[in-house]
Amino acid sequence: MNATPISAFPSASWTWRGRLVAWRHPEWWSLAIAAIAGATLVVLHSFLTESAHAIGVSHHSPAPPPSSLFPAATIAFSQWLLMVLAMMVPLSVGAIRTTAARSLWRRRHRAIAAFLAGFIVPWAIAGVFVSIAVTAWMPEDARAITIVTVLALAIAALWQRSRPKQRALRACHGTRPLAPTGWAACRDCIGFGASIGGHCVISCWALMLVCAVSGHHPLVMLAAAAIGVAERTTPRRR
Repeated sequence: MNATPISAFPSASWTWRGRLVAWRHPEWWSLAIAAIAGATLVVLHSFLTESAHAIGVSHHSPAPPPSSLFPAATIAFSQWLLMVLAMMVPLSVGAIRTTAARSLWRRRHRAIAAFLAGFIVPWAIAGVFVSIAVTAWMPEDARAITIVTVLALAIAALWQRSRPKQRALRACHGTRPLAPTGWAACRDCIGFGASIGGHCVISCWALMLVCAVSGHHPLVMLAAAAIGVAERTTPRRR
């Protein structure tokens, strides 16, 4: 008796293929979160820009009064976290895959979640300071905003060629042993994520600062993401 091939059942075939892809790429849901964060950030930027134009002020929210500093800084911090998820998580997909590969199969998604929790902490700490600074001290004049943006670009260009930047970039590809089970496994995954996140902050803070100064403009973030992908995928000499 001849068996019916699985291709004869399209729905079953697609279900099986989807499960196979999910099994081979356990990082899929972290990339999905990054995509959702990116789309949300674009929509939020568009909404804030339209609102700013409607009331006749700059989207950068220059020097708000003390009564509105906290709400403005909160919005800027939310944009920062969305930007980190959209840009930095895909750049760290190698470490995410390493975390899954070095964890037991039944808990690899928990391991990825613990890694991401640790990874976001250094970025959140940096985001608090950047959001408050950009919200409180961003100039109001368009010419002054342009000068600040150019200055941020110059700092980023200098930092990209510095030795601390290169050391931090190499450390972003580091690994460490992970306990297989129990609280020790969660602790190690969180610690690994925090370590990669910390080195990532040191490596990419200048580019992210440019994005923040630009008001999280999608084109600026796209350019910064392209630079990040290029520098992490280009082979380097020892």
